[in-house]
Amino acid sequence: MGSEAFAAERANFSITAKPNCSLTPNQRLWIFSAIVSFSLIVAMGFTLAGAWLVFPFAGMELLALGAAFYVVQRHSGDYESIVHRRRRSGDREACLQEDQPGGVSVGSGLG
Repeated sequence: MGSEAFAAERANFSITAKPNCSLTPNQRLWIFSAIVSFSLIVAMGFTLAGAWLVFPFAGMELLALGAAFYVVQRHSGDYESIVHRRRRSGDREACLQEDQPGGVSVGSGLG
């Protein structure tokens, strides 16, 4: 009976892959604010010293960094999951009965 229970446990399993979000949204905002402050202080110093082209490039850099932080925030809850369910040998039900976009049809392959 023990081996049957073990076989039943191995019949259905799932694997879930999630990103490692090491920063909370509040921490991410603080880090971004610190980077923006430092970058603007340095750019302002160079601008006051006569290198005025540093300031627009610092602005573009911060826009790109802000876009990257936004994308990371939007996808922080994403995950991928693979679920395997063992079917009985007499079960001939198709996995997906409708055609997928692109004309690919997926079935059970049981004949």
